[in-house]
Amino acid sequence: LAEEGYANRPAARLIAEDYLQDLKKRKIDALVLGCTHYPLLKSTITKVMGKNVRLIDSAEETARVLERALTKMDLTNTSRRAGSRKFYVSDSPLKFRQLGERFLRRRIGRVQLIDINSY
Repeated sequence: LAEEGYANRPAARLIAEDYLQDLKKRKIDALVLGCTHYPLLKSTITKVMGKNVRLIDSAEETARVLERALTKMDLTNTSRRAGSRKFYVSDSPLKFRQLGERFLRRRIGRVQLIDINSY
């Protein structure tokens, strides 16, 4: 659903309701989004689970832990220069670009296809 751009469509909500019905019945108070694609479904999952269920985005939590570790080791970038991004994929560059732009909410330039069997 996330990869195909259906994250905020009615089909996504119906499927989320089906998948999450047992958790909703148990009246959980937090739900960990453990897959890299789930943040794209965060709005739909929130609507299904309700505002009383805290969604924990594993990617955001990982970034916080990494930031603390880099700060503790004095490895943060203190310059005003923006970093650069390079994208390498072993599958479809076009599909990666489309999905990546949804995740990052910005344009992605060049995506380089690599052959992992040659390494």
